[in-house]
Amino acid sequence: MENKKYNPYESGDLEIIIENDDLKIVKVLSKDSAFYFGGDFYSNNWDNNFNDGDTYFIISSNEDTPIVSLHNRENNQTSVIRVHDDIIRFGDVDELRKLFPESLKLLTPLVIFGRTFEFLKKVYRGYDPNWNENGGDNLIDEIKFNEKFPNSSIVTILFEKDEDFLDVFDIGDEDKYEWNIHMSNYGGYDNYYQDEQYIEDWENGDFMNYALSDENSNSIYNIVKTFYPSITNDDTKKISEAMSDINIDFVTTIVGEYSTEFEDCVYNTIKDTIRSEFVNPFMKFGIKEINFGYKFQTTVGVLLTWYKQTKSENEDLKTLLTTLIEKLDKNNYSRGGWDELRYNTNCDVDYDKFQSFVANELEKIYEGFDDDERFTNYNEFIGIQQKVDKEYGFDKWLPIKTDKNKMFKVDKIDPKTNKIIVSIKNNISDDTEQKRSVDFEELKRIETQYELFEEIKRIVGILK
Repeated sequence: MENKKYNPYESGDLEIIIENDDLKIVKVLSKDSAFYFGGDFYSNNWDNNFNDGDTYFIISSNEDTPIVSLHNRENNQTSVIRVHDDIIRFGDVDELRKLFPESLKLLTPLVIFGRTFEFLKKVYRGYDPNWNENGGDNLIDEIKFNEKFPNSSIVTILFEKDEDFLDVFDIGDEDKYEWNIHMSNYGGYDNYYQDEQYIEDWENGDFMNYALSDENSNSIYNIVKTFYPSITNDDTKKISEAMSDINIDFVTTIVGEYSTEFEDCVYNTIKDTIRSEFVNPFMKFGIKEINFGYKFQTTVGVLLTWYKQTKSENEDLKTLLTTLIEKLDKNNYSRGGWDELRYNTNCDVDYDKFQSFVANELEKIYEGFDDDERFTNYNEFIGIQQKVDKEYGFDKWLPIKTDKNKMFKVDKIDPKTNKIIVSIKNNISDDTEQKRSVDFEELKRIETQYELFEEIKRIVGILK
């Protein structure tokens, strides 16, 4: 309430800005006049605070409406609004609107809003900014001033950081990670490939099951049997491990080809999906996309309109855009969830093309065996191996027909000599196995003429 012992109206310590039947607005010019309308708080803080800038008191003719003070600093900071209820507390522009709804047009010119809004308002009123002026808002890249129609001056909005753009749409950290991989110039396309997963699939045998045709799987099995004749064709894990030992370059080549083609598809599908969610995202607000997710343009008038309609005058441009998307963009709820996209794509490798690629790589291996130093004669080796596999198999204990106390098994074919390595043991006792290196005819004698086989061996040994 006004202090009756002192009358600022008579002393000239105030300036009446507005006075009508509903409202009175005064600008106080001294500590005493500040005390008169606001009490000790204003007089005690006059020198250190209120003496800097302009302080107004807004007084309603309705005694139930509290007095409100409005303090504007000279450096053009946002107006500080205080409401005098039982205590003096901070208020805001929305509260000012509610307390004085009929006098809003009278009050608005006194209020200093946020730096961005005030800068745009200044341009709207005819100020021609320098090429690099942005009113302190990092999203404003430049303003092309229209001297004839200042409200149509073009504002270029630039998102230098992807994170600022994504924040407008409330995109979470997991989806920001996906954006950086697929959309950012600084993302890691190479890092996206799940190479380790595919190699692991090869090592545990799964890759052969889902990626290779029966024909190519059988070819790999036949190559593996060349070096590991006892391996069975149903154990894809052991076949895969053995093939890695035989020719790791082949494994890395076909696994790399498969993963590249599949992940290319996944990568591009996710990228297209993300892009589709942000095509001209602000167009409905009169803000046009120039470069995807980076550069946009609108007018000073459009931005000021949205500032007023959303009551965001104190906010920077990023917050205004965030408010528009949050409150008025129904599509915003469908954005994001990109970390799940790779599991929901319809991607697949071109089956026939990949099988042809694998077959060509296998053919190179077969062709290379002719010059492979591990073999004395590869074709002869394969012939012997096929004969032995057909008649005896490998790593299988078989009875010697002429000696019921003994058994034999074929271990392998020695590629250096093309000799058959055989183990013989006593069927009754657990004697140590005897190793023999024989040709196919000698192998037949072991089975059917064991004593003759040993005699020949003994004689040959004596002659040597």
